[in-house]
Amino acid sequence: LFFLIYRVTKKEAQLQQQLHDQEQLAVYTKELEKINQSFRSFKHDYMNILLTMDEYLKTRQYDALTSYFRKQILPAGCGLNEVHSQISVLSNLQIPEIKGLLIGKCNYAISKNLRLQLTIPFSAYAPAIDIVALARILGIFLDNAIEGAQCTEESKLEIYWYAYETKTIIIIRNSCSASTPTVQEIQQRHFSIRKGHEGIGLCNVRQLLKKSPNIYWIMKQENHMFHQELRIYTETAEKNNDGHSPL
Repeated sequence: LFFLIYRVTKKEAQLQQQLHDQEQLAVYTKELEKINQSFRSFKHDYMNILLTMDEYLKTRQYDALTSYFRKQILPAGCGLNEVHSQISVLSNLQIPEIKGLLIGKCNYAISKNLRLQLTIPFSAYAPAIDIVALARILGIFLDNAIEGAQCTEESKLEIYWYAYETKTIIIIRNSCSASTPTVQEIQQRHFSIRKGHEGIGLCNVRQLLKKSPNIYWIMKQENHMFHQELRIYTETAEKNNDGHSPL
């Protein structure tokens, strides 16, 4: 009887994992479809764009053409270049669930005219943390960072993912104003810098990370940048030489 219960429980866990993987793959595929649609739309409109420029050339309205190109054509091209650049960088991330999340958040950041910098210099595989928990944590960090960056003139959003043999370092940084609350204030349960939110996002992050003793969470402000960092170690013992306090 015990063996039968064990087999049923194990089978249920496998089915739940398969369902989760399928759901995350669907999200990832949907984001890729949005990007592909953007490229198809731009390609479809290419001839129309050339025709509008042709009229300026025929009538020799060069100043007007210059203005039109800078205000209308160039921004559209830059947006597509940013999307293409981020997809290229994300090819190093071998975690479909997280890749789908980052594609969606980066596209949203670009749509809000944020200056995005995405850096993943090495091949990165799933670190030693539950992927669902990691997706929830990064989603909270990115939502806060995007909203915070929108309130500044710099409008910077930076994402770094460094994968090493013994640890993975994930950093999310955004420009912040001089009036941004202190780290101590932000960590309070009911404090929120996001309009219409109850301020439990970072509290949820803390609860999720308490289940993972091999992870450090570093939060700080420096040089008008708000900094969130996760250090995920393959072994708990590796943390002892890192010089940072655990949760």
